[in-house]
Amino acid sequence: MYDYTNVLELVQTMEMFKILGIQRVAIYKTNCDPTVQKVLDYYVMQKFVEIIPWTISSHLKVSRGWKNWESPGELHYFGQIPALNDCVYRYMYQSRYVALQDLDEIILPVPVSLENWTELLRELERKYGRNVGFEFENNFFPLTIKETNPDYSPDSWKNVVGVNILKYMKKLRIDPSKFNNFKVIVNPRLVYRSTVHGLLQSVGGTIRVDSNIAHLYRFRNITFNVPENSLIQDTRLRDYAGRLIPAISNVLTEVLDVQRI
Repeated sequence: MYDYTNVLELVQTMEMFKILGIQRVAIYKTNCDPTVQKVLDYYVMQKFVEIIPWTISSHLKVSRGWKNWESPGELHYFGQIPALNDCVYRYMYQSRYVALQDLDEIILPVPVSLENWTELLRELERKYGRNVGFEFENNFFPLTIKETNPDYSPDSWKNVVGVNILKYMKKLRIDPSKFNNFKVIVNPRLVYRSTVHGLLQSVGGTIRVDSNIAHLYRFRNITFNVPENSLIQDTRLRDYAGRLIPAISNVLTEVLDVQRI
């Protein structure tokens, strides 16, 4: 987390994580704005979030972007890879599984019968075994393509800074001839070295999860025009809206004194 201001998406992601059965979120924080800090303090008090102060930029000249040629530095992208490896070893004997991902990403089970990560991981263990890491295919939901259904955008959220992920139900079609990034969930005791997308060295390696079982939902700005025929409707996230929307509204009211309309 660096220069972070996306209050609404932060709350949405945390509450979605709770619904999925995640028990602890570790955030490697460089800096954020005061409103985001209020939200973080709330989740820390709940013992749901643990903040790892990531002050590496005070000691080294870090690059501020993932493209080396655009943002050079002594360490890549605020030390993202060291943070991932720190996370693996820090929680190695505290967690059965660790997911290495960003705050604008959610790994969702696709079948309605798999409601949460407990059920998902049980199915993945049955299908692929327990001694591998699980790769989840990246699916981009462009922030330029949104819907305005008021059922998924309460009036009380309108003055909250940030992205409402429930507005974005169209994703880019995946080109099977090109490499597609992914993120992993893994038993940390199997890992020696991690990187941004996957594991560099581990016991058992990793396996790509069938995208019909689960995949990664990633909400991002993109810099190119998106042809309509390259988009696919995917409303799986809204299956959780009945629980997610009131949970988000409760947090916004309690933490930010947002009045419900």
